[in-house]
Amino acid sequence: MPIPRPWRCARQRSPWSRYGSEASTPRSSTGPVCRLLARWRLLHRALDAAAGPLEPGLRERLHAALAEPLGTEDTAPPPFVERLVRQPRAGATLPGRPRILLEPAESHADHCYAVAVGAVLVAPLFGASPAQPFVAGLSHHLFNVVLPDAGYAGDVLLGDAVGPMAERLTEEVLATLPAGPAARIREARRVLPHTGTPEARAFHAADVLDRVLEMDFHARAAGFTLRHALEDLELVHDGPMQSYENAVLAAAGIQA
Repeated sequence: MPIPRPWRCARQRSPWSRYGSEASTPRSSTGPVCRLLARWRLLHRALDAAAGPLEPGLRERLHAALAEPLGTEDTAPPPFVERLVRQPRAGATLPGRPRILLEPAESHADHCYAVAVGAVLVAPLFGASPAQPFVAGLSHHLFNVVLPDAGYAGDVLLGDAVGPMAERLTEEVLATLPAGPAARIREARRVLPHTGTPEARAFHAADVLDRVLEMDFHARAAGFTLRHALEDLELVHDGPMQSYENAVLAAAGIQA
């Protein structure tokens, strides 16, 4: 959409112009309006780049959401979020089998965020409203704010105690939130024990996808080779220095 002239940001020469490119870039430091416009452009470019495979209706809803004004207020997350960031997930564990440690371990904050976003992306496949599975995804590991993750093997060891313990710890965390958000989270978490509704199926689909894709990430990383970097990912990518950099690698005897 066109930007009204009074709100257009000043432009400056790109720092890459000394290498032969005359492109110019928005100067995002000229004020809050320009910074908001830069954020708006970036979000739209990111959505356009990623939204191709999405269901058309969901793609339109996401574009409509980006058209809404961006907030400028600073909103700090609840303190327990940082504890989820620092709490690693156990990964694949099985009673009676040695544990395999895979680094870097996904944090519970990473997992919850991935499940929440994934639930929105798969919601159209189940005819589900995306809001409930999104909130369920964000909040389904609140008990791990306090309880370290021992994985499936740990759950088996704890036996019948694990359910009541998780519920008690979840309520302790929810008690730190204002009443409104806490009530909305409790309602969203109703999808956790079943797959009987479209929203529950969307949540559980996103949950298992993230768990398995996390293992796929480690499997692909273990098989990573220099050929993947240089040929498949074009590590020495197109640009004014490409031919020189390739010559340096050839002289050093580095090749895929």
